[in-house]
Amino acid sequence: MELFKWIPPNAEGMDQNRDINGLVRALKNKRSSVREGAILALGQMKDTRAVRPLIDVVLKDWNWWTRKRAAETLRTLREPQAVELLIEALRDKDLRIRINAVEALKKLRDPRAIEPLVTALTGDQDATVRGAAAWALGDIKDPRTIDPLLPALKDENPDVRNEAALALGKKKDLRAVVPLIDAMRNDDPAIRMKAAMLLGEINDTRAVEPLTAALSDAKAYVRREAAWSLARITTSRLTGQRPCTVKY
Repeated sequence: MELFKWIPPNAEGMDQNRDINGLVRALKNKRSSVREGAILALGQMKDTRAVRPLIDVVLKDWNWWTRKRAAETLRTLREPQAVELLIEALRDKDLRIRINAVEALKKLRDPRAIEPLVTALTGDQDATVRGAAAWALGDIKDPRTIDPLLPALKDENPDVRNEAALALGKKKDLRAVVPLIDAMRNDDPAIRMKAAMLLGEINDTRAVEPLTAALSDAKAYVRREAAWSLARITTSRLTGQRPCTVKY
């Protein structure tokens, strides 16, 4: 089988024989290549009995790439239970499990995860979880994800503010313009840079003045992004292109 040419022979054989129990055991193998082969085989089998074992991989496996593979497989299975189990994991006491649950929900992009992710964004004590939740909300194409992201631009942690700005930029929603203009005055130059970049993506003329001011920013990379965004907005005005708005 060409599809399994990189998978250890035992994983391929188990798939051919539909040995789901053997594949589940392989998910705990010390070798990441064996675990990933088992994940791929379980995805090909489309057996819902694989959901809980794959959830364990998503939440607990030490290898980021293996967790990513497991989350992608869960998405192909389209089993509602997977989202429910990941949402439940957002309340786990283990920080690592909460972070991994958020990352997996981002890949599943299920609207049912919106409210739990908002709760993580606004209520989790750890900034890493809040930042990951902001990024995950940015990947879910639903207008309900916009409003919760706006206050996160003022989170006490700069990493959370950064993730919220990026998420809003991905939405290209006009409601993000004013908060991003405020972010242009942030003490963190990384926030200023990304705010400048995202204002260019949204392409609204209200950004012209703050972007012009940013051409004198102390940081060269902020000045560069401001110049690119100004050029984009100016070009759009000359060609008559309308500002971007979110479309779902």
